[in-house]
Amino acid sequence: MTTATRALAPDRSFDVLGSLRRIWLLARMTFREAVRKKMIWAVVLLTTLFVGFFGWGVVRFKATWDARAAARSFRFPITFNQAVDLNTAVAVFIIFFLAAVMGIFAAIGTISGEVDGGTFQAILPKPIRRWEVVLGKWLGYAVMLALYIALTMAAVAAEVGIITGHVPAGTWRATLVLIVASWWLLALTVLGSTIFATMANGIICYMIYAFGLAATIVETMGQLFQIRAMENAGLILSLLFPSQRIYNYANYLIQPATNFSFGGSGGPSSAPPSGAVVPFAGGYLALLLVGACFVFRKKDL
Repeated sequence: MTTATRALAPDRSFDVLGSLRRIWLLARMTFREAVRKKMIWAVVLLTTLFVGFFGWGVVRFKATWDARAAARSFRFPITFNQAVDLNTAVAVFIIFFLAAVMGIFAAIGTISGEVDGGTFQAILPKPIRRWEVVLGKWLGYAVMLALYIALTMAAVAAEVGIITGHVPAGTWRATLVLIVASWWLLALTVLGSTIFATMANGIICYMIYAFGLAATIVETMGQLFQIRAMENAGLILSLLFPSQRIYNYANYLIQPATNFSFGGSGGPSSAPPSGAVVPFAGGYLALLLVGACFVFRKKDL
């Protein structure tokens, strides 16, 4: 405790290495607190069940494909590898959904809950800089989400590879894109936690996640029916709430030949998503964190 208190007690002068040390210490503390939450372990349990069920589904898919190929009764105009890519894309959508739920509901009270509990009154007069608290807490949850997505994607890719002998070429690039998408939602949740009460923040952030999903559907419907107003409205909303647009790019990396969207437009897309959404999301994420630091700096404790 003495070591932690000393590490969280910076000098008045700005010290880059000292700030990085305190941010990393706060990140480690946040990570340890996060993995103790029952909700996190509930998501891990559900993920384990999903991975097992998905593996069984891939086994059945492979057996059915082989049987129909032998009987020459299979007429779908896609190759076996493309079909495997489509199956993997379904798993990617579920993984992103679970990561989004985990990130939002793990971090909804990361600032507001500590303020209500009086924790910051004990550590901030040291004085630790408030922006270090924001970045440290975000980093702790970000590491948790990155590990969750990477491990789950690795498990799914291993299953698919062992059972079918094929792994989608863009799996690891898609994994990095999913991590960026989850980090954007996490930064939004941290910002919301500096403004709203815990429950209100959770509702608002989840609604924004849903708006991003709806925006891609509106944009696709506008393209389908050639209604420019719908297409533009969907585009603007999906850039304001880009989590689903980022996911759509990860989905495209998994199965570029078919580009069938799960959870977005609900069907094949003629135009591949732009990879520019990833650096856009990175800049947007940084702005959200800057906003969170600014709001928390002005917040009464």
